[in-house]
Amino acid sequence: METYFAHGKLLLSAEYAILYGAQGIALPLIKGQRLRFYKKKKKSTNAHVKWTAFDENNYPWFEASFDKISFKLIKASYIGGVNTLSTLLGMIPKSFFEEDVDYHFETYLEFDKSWGWGTSSTLVSLIAQCTGADPYKLYESTFKGSGFDLACATAKGPILYNLNKNGAPEVSSIDFSPDFRDRISFVYLGKKQNSLKSIQKRPTPSKELIKSINQLTRDLLQYQNDEKQFRRLLEAHENALSAYLGMPPIKQQLFPNLKSTFKSLGAWGGDFVMMIGEPSEKDQLKENGYSVIFDWKDIVL
Repeated sequence: METYFAHGKLLLSAEYAILYGAQGIALPLIKGQRLRFYKKKKKSTNAHVKWTAFDENNYPWFEASFDKISFKLIKASYIGGVNTLSTLLGMIPKSFFEEDVDYHFETYLEFDKSWGWGTSSTLVSLIAQCTGADPYKLYESTFKGSGFDLACATAKGPILYNLNKNGAPEVSSIDFSPDFRDRISFVYLGKKQNSLKSIQKRPTPSKELIKSINQLTRDLLQYQNDEKQFRRLLEAHENALSAYLGMPPIKQQLFPNLKSTFKSLGAWGGDFVMMIGEPSEKDQLKENGYSVIFDWKDIVL
């Protein structure tokens, strides 16, 4: 039996704009998804590929079997993810599969799939790691994002990510661990967003916005140990995206009476936000129903 692992992700800067070439700071997470893979002598006339996906509670939320040659569905417990999985399986190099053998894949999430931490990107990365398929070709055929989340899946720490003029990913490791990280928390707003649909609703950002986001990303790296300046830059980033999206910043929407700084992460409106502030305000959030809150040290790789 072989085992593989892929990290979850959070995007600190350049949400939305990262699809159009903007540079973003991305954070691989300690938690992710594992894949166990094994094969057995086939039991039926045609060899099968069996897939079982377990959630963070070890519950098998998705099970499916495919014909190994055509990857047509034989049966499934949940039809929602079948087409995507069939597409991904069909892109695995033919040399990976042996004759007269059944293949079994099992995936194990370490986080709630509603959190937006990369259920899809970790899946793609795991398939690529296990089979030798090109991860970005798998990703492009199914999920259509910028690919920063896929880069996070195998990163060893924070990264700087952007798409170049040809649309190819550029990834570099960065030193990003703010001195005041013990005052940084990540708060789940409780409304999972569909990133692809959220992106498709938005117009192409202007060159001026891309330039502004790039500068803010560079400044966040430069001032990562200056809490006052860092918070000011986060607010400037929120205001820039607010104007582009036509939506008020998340603090204005939900937390106007708190002193902490809040920064949206990913699709605005429901996924995680980053909070910099006093521990007492975290207690206030919990009292108001925001029960899923992580400290930096708990989740950032």
